[in-house]
Amino acid sequence: MKKLWTNYFSNNYTYREWFFQKLGFAVLIFSLAYVVVFNYVVVPLPESICLFVDCTLLLKYPHWVLLVITGLLILYLNEKWMIATLSALSILVFLLCVIPDSNGHLLWLEVLFTIPVVQLLAYLLYSGNTQELAKSRVQFSVAAIAAIYVLSGTTKLQDSHFTWVTQTQNLPIHVLKASFNMAHSQLKGFTLSNTEWAQTVANWMLAHPKLLMVLTAFALGIELFAFLAVINKRFAWGYGFLLILLHAGVRMAMSIVLPFIVLAMLVYYVNIFYFLWLVAYSVTVGIKNRVATVFNHFAPSRQTNS
Repeated sequence: MKKLWTNYFSNNYTYREWFFQKLGFAVLIFSLAYVVVFNYVVVPLPESICLFVDCTLLLKYPHWVLLVITGLLILYLNEKWMIATLSALSILVFLLCVIPDSNGHLLWLEVLFTIPVVQLLAYLLYSGNTQELAKSRVQFSVAAIAAIYVLSGTTKLQDSHFTWVTQTQNLPIHVLKASFNMAHSQLKGFTLSNTEWAQTVANWMLAHPKLLMVLTAFALGIELFAFLAVINKRFAWGYGFLLILLHAGVRMAMSIVLPFIVLAMLVYYVNIFYFLWLVAYSVTVGIKNRVATVFNHFAPSRQTNS
């Protein structure tokens, strides 16, 4: 048990950890496929590849799409024909990611497309080097996710002409705007009471401009230096918790959640599925050992009495 936890916090990637990362990614891709094929029926504003390929074919046969996705994910989990499997997954996931964009819904799904692409690159480069492959297929995935955050940070700097941190006086407006949009989108008796929390946050920001500037600079720094997570497994693990704090802050302040990006980060930075398995396994072993100790304690007395 101790060895399992030691490996989790080490810089080495075991196959079991890789399997749980694959499992987490498989859950994400299946969820994406399910959401897309059962929530969209047309592609009114085709973008990217949908300009050249009829993406509505995926929407006409949702059950077949899920069947194909399931088959590819089973091959992926079992490490079968990885180059062909990842190639097919990359194409299919790309099509699925473009459909929401072609409906005017910006869900920031690009990370789910880049992950199988960079993993395919790792298998192409290091198929004959087991040790390097074990490291690269994870590190490439970490880098793909980090690129999303770095791009977000650099975009903020570019759009603000490098004055993002000093423009914190505009943040209360964005907080209220995000809250009003969120409340109005519910279409269930919208009232000002739905935005009370946002008003509280906005008032706090106005009352603490210097602290807000420090927090904004810290959040921007987390995004800009996200590539530090690529250094090694421990850096990825530690940076994962920084990103959790970042997303928690954005969620509390602006009610904005990017579920697929957050979950992808949890899978490859923190390895959340493996962590939960370790916790469950530790509890199970602990209970089993405790029961065995109690049984062994009373076993001699029963034998003596007999």
